[in-house]
Amino acid sequence: MTPERIIVLGAGAIGCAMAAAFVEGGGRVVLVARGAAYDAISRDGVDVRTPAGGRRVPVEVVASVREATPTADDLVALAVMGQHTAEAMAEVSPGVPVASFQNGLEPLDVLTRRGHPVIACMVWVPAERRAPGEVALVGVPYPGAVLMGPWGAPSERLDALAHAVVPALVQGGFRAEVEPDIAPWIRAKLLVNLGGLAIALSDAPPEELVTAAEDEARAVFDAAGEAYIPADVFQSRIGPLRAEPVDGRARVGGSTRSALARGEPLESATLHGSIVSRGARLGVATPVNAGWIRAAERAVREKLAPGSLDAETVRAWVNAGA
Repeated sequence: MTPERIIVLGAGAIGCAMAAAFVEGGGRVVLVARGAAYDAISRDGVDVRTPAGGRRVPVEVVASVREATPTADDLVALAVMGQHTAEAMAEVSPGVPVASFQNGLEPLDVLTRRGHPVIACMVWVPAERRAPGEVALVGVPYPGAVLMGPWGAPSERLDALAHAVVPALVQGGFRAEVEPDIAPWIRAKLLVNLGGLAIALSDAPPEELVTAAEDEARAVFDAAGEAYIPADVFQSRIGPLRAEPVDGRARVGGSTRSALARGEPLESATLHGSIVSRGARLGVATPVNAGWIRAAERAVREKLAPGSLDAETVRAWVNAGA
């Protein structure tokens, strides 16, 4: 079941990378972009930069999802930050299937509550938005890995859609596969993401607080009877992937560190918040994850530069109010 169009919603690093790959894979792609990103992409296409060089990929671009008018015959590839999910999807009919190229559990919960058929995508792609319409893919020997599969109950329709779009990602150089039991992989990626804020705040973060946040999350998953992939199995499937400079520049860091560097809102509250809210329902204490949320809010409020805190200060921020 090939979608009529793939409508990529979000023109950041992942959105631009996926849009370019889908175009190169031969599908009809529409990228929803705003402001300077719309101007740059409509004029020059998506500028994909890699350690081996660069290329420009022409992509059909529109300024709003209303202009794209998604239907049930399309697939929306959602690539906005998790906290923007509801706003981004407000004008999309619940009958439209969605592939979430996002971090964490909360975006999937939002999409499910809206009634969308959902494909969950575990995205391990070290990418960086360097300018409007420009993405640096720093991964070597391939730009990254994507696993995707139906979220929730098994669905022949969603399984067919996933099998239809994976070849485009493979043709674009990604390691991409359909994973029918995707939920444990999404939870495993969230465990990794729980360390993102620590790396954003400090170049020498307090590892014990990262481990404690992960342990709280595992306790929540265990209490709910929800499986997650062990770290060694997760890494072995993602494969050996190293970051190399692109155009002579090293990567700033992961999505949280990059957002902090740009002075943008962080998705930390969405990532850690899903653990806190689930823990509250299940009677599992999650004080460290709650502390990381407070630290993220303070970092944005104080316009903190990435890596500018020492470990003791991070400890104080996370433990404040506990």
